Amino acid sequence: MEYHLATVGGRYLQFIQIESPGEPDIPWGDWVDAFADYPGFLMAWVVDAEYNYWQNASDPLLYKDSSRSMKGLPTRPNGLPYPLAAIEIDTSRNPGRYVLRDGYIEAVGATMWVGQGYWAKTKISSGKRGTGTHLRANECLSPSCYS
Repeated sequence: MEYHLATVGGRYLQFIQIESPGEPDIPWGDWVDAFADYPGFLMAWVVDAEYNYWQNASDPLLYKDSSRSMKGLPTRPNGLPYPLAAIEIDTSRNPGRYVLRDGYIEAVGATMWVGQGYWAKTKISSGKRGTGTHLRANECLSPSCYS
């Protein structure tokens, strides 16, 4: 397993990334239990690292270096002035994309855990939680609910 601790100062964000080449020796829910009681715990999600990488790869050079086709992928200008202007892959509609926000990461995973602080940061009202037939949301404040 690999562990990465990072701080994104401009976004007031700290996170721990835990990578496992397969199923971890310690179940993901147990990892969450270890952090869920801390007031600053916002969220955790399980993601396939390779899928996550390509869902967020916006630089055409990444595709070229990996001999991957960009055919059919949407592109857009990067919005930078000359001489930095370039075309990038538009990942804004990818279901596996993530976006750094102030104090949290906007992301979706098939398995996710969110703490109470998440709702305040994202400004999602309780009436909008768990809507849709594709989503099952359980409200639980106890770490025992995560297992």
